[in-house]
Amino acid sequence: VSTQSTGVKDQHPMVPLTLILFFTLLFVYALHVYKMKRRPIPGPIGIPVLGYLKPWFNSLTEVITTGTAKYGKLWAFQFGPVDYIVNVIDPENLEYVLKTKFDIFQRSRLRIERNAEFLGDGLF
Repeated sequence: VSTQSTGVKDQHPMVPLTLILFFTLLFVYALHVYKMKRRPIPGPIGIPVLGYLKPWFNSLTEVITTGTAKYGKLWAFQFGPVDYIVNVIDPENLEYVLKTKFDIFQRSRLRIERNAEFLGDGLF
């Protein structure tokens, strides 16, 4: 008995799954980059879910100094999966955030729940 070849090589069963995973991750990253470039405050793009990783490996002073030099007196970066750190360097903008329009600037619900006992009900 002879076996006929169909001309199609046998594929490893993980190839389609790997391709689906690759293109899904590529789509998520492209969507993240698109969303980050459209935000109103400038800053580094970072990685989806993880955010901007430099603060994990460098000193926060170095991150703020280089970020201010690159993006100006008002910039933000994603720190972890949900929180954004907004850096306000200009005294007039700082007064606007802390005094003039204090009630419109809020912390995330997650940050409030995690830090309520320690930080109370303030902005930080």
